[in-house]
Amino acid sequence: MTLFAKHFDKLNLDYSIEYKTKKNIAIYVDINGVRVTAPHRTSIKHIEDLLLKKSSWILKKLHQMDETKQLVTYKEFTTGEEIPYLDNNYPLVVTSKSNIKKASLSFQNSCFTAEIPDNYSSTERKTALKQLLIKWYKTQGKNDIQERLKYLCPKLGKHPSKVTVKEQKTLWGSCNPIRKTININWRILMAPIEIVDYIIVHELAHLHHPNHSPEFWRTVSSILPDYKERRSWLKKHGITLDLHTKFKN
Repeated sequence: MTLFAKHFDKLNLDYSIEYKTKKNIAIYVDINGVRVTAPHRTSIKHIEDLLLKKSSWILKKLHQMDETKQLVTYKEFTTGEEIPYLDNNYPLVVTSKSNIKKASLSFQNSCFTAEIPDNYSSTERKTALKQLLIKWYKTQGKNDIQERLKYLCPKLGKHPSKVTVKEQKTLWGSCNPIRKTININWRILMAPIEIVDYIIVHELAHLHHPNHSPEFWRTVSSILPDYKERRSWLKKHGITLDLHTKFKN
């Protein structure tokens, strides 16, 4: 994987390019700006021709992101901040110590407690605690999703062979109907439980229907009659479900 930052004069646009082993070029727009993923050896001209072709869509999305940014809060990972998990916000307590070499994180009595070396810079603190929290979300999230599956699977008559909570940049969940495996984006665990249930039911329904056909949506609706409201909430607030962090240059 190779990453470059570029400026496209014709659109007065900053964007990043990520070269990957893939067949097609993809353009993503989020609160961090425009990101392009492209096959290795794709020329800058080819990429910028596509950006120009998609300029109306890109500029529209950037305008939407400007409005969406107002919903986003950025984490400093300092004492007093709150960390969202399912239906609650839990306080974070950070202590600096001189006798430790790396950061650690624990969760007890409804509180996150972190210890960091006292020589950590702001960037090192943010990087370390963000990574530790993501690890916690994945571990604790898998346990809680398994509990939700015990409740939801009998309603759909299907049980996955394996469930993984992982990093997924563009999906809230995914399903392999053949292998009967389900992946859940750790970020969804920052949402209320009814939104988590929507993602779980959505992926379980794919064990019946490996598509988004009317039959698929009828299956989802049979379990969650208000799934459209849950989906709308996620569309509006999904951008907030992350440990957004700003680093000084």
